[in-house]
Amino acid sequence: MANDVSELETRITFHSIGAEREGDGRGSKDHGLNTEQIRLADDHSRVALGGSNETNQAVSAVTVIPEPDERYTPSPAIAQRRKQNASAVDGLAVFLLNEARPEEETVYSAPSTSSKEDVSYDKRSQNRSLVCNKCWQHFYTGPQILQPFISNSSITYTASLDELENSINNCSMCRFFLKSIQLRQKSTENYLEIGSPSERFLLEVSTGTKTKHPNPETAWLAVHCNELRVGTFVVFSDDPTTASYIRRRDMNFDVGSDASYQLAKTWLQECVEEHEGCPKYEQQPLPARVLDVTPIDGSLQHQIRLCVPNGEAAAYTTLSYCWGGPQPFSTQKSTLETLMKGIDMQQLPSTICDAITVTRRLGLRYLWVDAFCIIQDDDLDKQKEIARMGEIYQHSYCTIIAECAAKVSDGFLHKKPEPPDCSQYRLPYVVPDGGVGTMLLRSQEAYGYDPLEEPLNARGWTLQERLLPPRQLLYTSRSLRWKCQSREYVDGGVTFNMYDEPYLYSMTRVLDVASGKLPTPDLGNGVIDPWNPWGFWKRLIMEFSRRLCTDPADRVRAIGGIAKEFQKVWSPGSRYLAGHPECYLFESLAWRVDPFKMASRRGGYRAPSWSWMAAEGVIIYDEEPKSSQRAVEVLECNVTPTLSFTPFGDISHGVLKLHGYVREARWLSDSQGAQHIHFTHDLEFLEDSQNQHGYTVTVFPDSVEDIVGNGVVWCLITSASRTAACGLVLDVVEAGERCFRRVGYFNLASHRWAYGLGLDSSSDKHQVITIV
Repeated sequence: MANDVSELETRITFHSIGAEREGDGRGSKDHGLNTEQIRLADDHSRVALGGSNETNQAVSAVTVIPEPDERYTPSPAIAQRRKQNASAVDGLAVFLLNEARPEEETVYSAPSTSSKEDVSYDKRSQNRSLVCNKCWQHFYTGPQILQPFISNSSITYTASLDELENSINNCSMCRFFLKSIQLRQKSTENYLEIGSPSERFLLEVSTGTKTKHPNPETAWLAVHCNELRVGTFVVFSDDPTTASYIRRRDMNFDVGSDASYQLAKTWLQECVEEHEGCPKYEQQPLPARVLDVTPIDGSLQHQIRLCVPNGEAAAYTTLSYCWGGPQPFSTQKSTLETLMKGIDMQQLPSTICDAITVTRRLGLRYLWVDAFCIIQDDDLDKQKEIARMGEIYQHSYCTIIAECAAKVSDGFLHKKPEPPDCSQYRLPYVVPDGGVGTMLLRSQEAYGYDPLEEPLNARGWTLQERLLPPRQLLYTSRSLRWKCQSREYVDGGVTFNMYDEPYLYSMTRVLDVASGKLPTPDLGNGVIDPWNPWGFWKRLIMEFSRRLCTDPADRVRAIGGIAKEFQKVWSPGSRYLAGHPECYLFESLAWRVDPFKMASRRGGYRAPSWSWMAAEGVIIYDEEPKSSQRAVEVLECNVTPTLSFTPFGDISHGVLKLHGYVREARWLSDSQGAQHIHFTHDLEFLEDSQNQHGYTVTVFPDSVEDIVGNGVVWCLITSASRTAACGLVLDVVEAGERCFRRVGYFNLASHRWAYGLGLDSSSDKHQVITIV
C-alpha cells in the first residue's frame, strides 16, 4: 500500500478536511449572475505523519500540510516534509480514518498480520454482497465498471419499479435507484413519467468530473431515467480499501468537534504562511478595548475580562453576529469598571460564549465584540469606534462569522442537522488490484450554500464585516467554511454556491485591480466587467439597501468602512458625498427605490434627500443608456459630517446645486407601488394635437410619505436620448429660492417624445436648482 500511496501522491485525510474549487456556472432566476461553484473538498490539506513506532507518539506528531492545486505551489520546506513523511502513511492509515470519525460509522479495523488475508477476503465478500447478483454483473463485471475517480463510464440498465421494490432489502444499488426516482417524482419541475409499476424503463448511470479543471479528487455519479436527470451525487469514502482512490470525505456536521478546530487552525496557518494572494499578516496595536479570554488565574475557565490594551500589539479575533434585539449584556458607562474586573461566561449569550470558545481553541487570547468593546451609552465613544470598525476587522487575525445565528442567544457551535432528502448510500467499489471496498454517495443538494439565505446576511452592519476581513471562519447553517482572498474551503464534502460572485465577496480583488496591484482580468466579448469599481460600488449599494438596520442612522454608518476603502481608488481628490463618490456624482444620482419594497421614513434627518441614504427600502440602479446626454450641469455639492473626524459617519447637512430645467407635473394616484405623474404645462415637445392636454410618465417615489396625491411636483430632467429620458421628482422647500427636496425618480423609456422632454427646451428656461 505504501508504494501505491507514494505513486498516487496520496495522504490519508481526516473526514472533515474540505476545500473548494470553482466549478460550472449555472443561472438562477433569483440572484442575477449566480455562478454555480463546485469546490474541491480535500486538496488543500493532508495529514502527514512523523516517523515513530509508537502509535500515540505518531499521532501527537501529526503535522497538517497544505496540498497543492493548479493555483497553488507549496514551499520547498513543505514539499520536503511531504517526501519524508510519505512512508509513514501506510502504518496509521486505518487508525487515523477511525479517529477522524468518532461519531460516524466505524471504519474497518486493520487486522493482524496472521489473519489479514482471511479478513480481507471476508470484507471483499461482505462488500460484494451489498448488491444483488444482477447489479453486480451489470455494474462491476462488464466492459465498463462503476469506478469513479479511476475511470469515466456510462452504463445503461433496464428495470421496473416492481423489480427495484422487491430488491431494496438486499441490494443497496436497487435501493439507491428507487429512492432517487421517488425523490425526483416529488419535484414539480419536469415531472418524471415512468408508467405502471411493472413497466420497464431505461436507467443511465454515468461518472466523471464536473469542474472547469478536471481533478482526480473530484468525481460525480449522475443518474438519468428515461433520459431525464434523476440526480447528481458526490462520491466519497470512509473505507481504507478505497481511500487511496477516493480522496473525498463526507461533510462534517459537527462544527464544534476537535477535527473542525484542527482544520480551522490548518486553514489559518496555510493562509498566513503560504498564500501569496492574501495580505501578509502583521500584528497591529489592539483596538481600544478587547475581551481577554484567558481564564482568570488560570483555573476559572468561565471567567474572562474586558481590558484596555493601551497600544499593545497582539493577534486577536473579531466576531460578526446578529444582535437580534437589545443586548442582555453590553458595556455601559456604569458597568465598564465591573467588566474590566471579570465577566462570568456562564451569564453570557450563547453566540458570545461560542466565539470565546473558538478564540481559545485557535490559541488566541483576545476577542473583539462590538457590544462589549464599544461603550453603548456613550455617543462620542460610539462615533469614534464605529469610525475605526473597518480597520478593526481588517487587522484581525481571523473573523468569526456566526452566519447561522439569527440572534445572540442562538449560538453557532451546535451540531448541524443533515439536509433533508439527502441520504447517504453505500455501494461496492472495485480497486485496481481486484479488492472490493466501498464508496459513499450523497446528493449534490446536500452541499448547497446560499449566503443570502443565512440570517446574518440580512443585516446592514454585517456586509462590511463580511467584505473587509482578510481571513474568515464562517459557521453556516450546514457546515464550517473558510474564506480568504485566495481560497474558499468547506469542512468536508464539496459545495454548490448559488450566489453572485465576484460582485459580493471579492471587493479586495476589485480594489487591487483598480489600484494597479493586480492586472485587469482578460474578459471575453460581451462579458460585463465586474472589476470596474464604479459598477461594483453600485451593486454594493443595492445589496446593502436590502439589508435591515435597526437604527435608521445605521443606513449611513454601517457602510462607512467599505466607503473608506473605495475612497482609496477613486479619482485623486474625489470626495465622499453622503454615499456618492464625487467623481461619479452625476451617475450616482440616478437611483430609485423598488416600488414593491418601498417603506416609510424612520427617524429624523440622516442624509440629504438626493442621497440614497435618506430613503428606506431597496435601492435600484438601472443600466445607463449608452447614447444619453446630460441635461443638467452639477455646479456644487457639499456634505458636512456631524464630527470632523468621521467623514464617513453621521451627516449634519448636505446641499446639491444643479443648472437645469424643471417642468411642473401632478401625481395621478396615491396607491403604493409605481406611480404616475402628468405633465400639463410646457408641452411644446409633443408632436400631435391629440396629446396637447397633457402627458403621463411613470415615477418611483422615494418613500410612502412622498406620494402627495394630486399635489404639484416638479420634474428635473437629468439625462435624455432620442428614445429615453429620466430625472428627479422634486417638491418645493422654498419657492423663492428655487430650493427643493427630492421625492422620487422618473424614467421614460422607448418613446419618441423623450428627446424633446429632456433636451429640446430653450436654454433661457434653465435655472440654478438647489436640492437639500
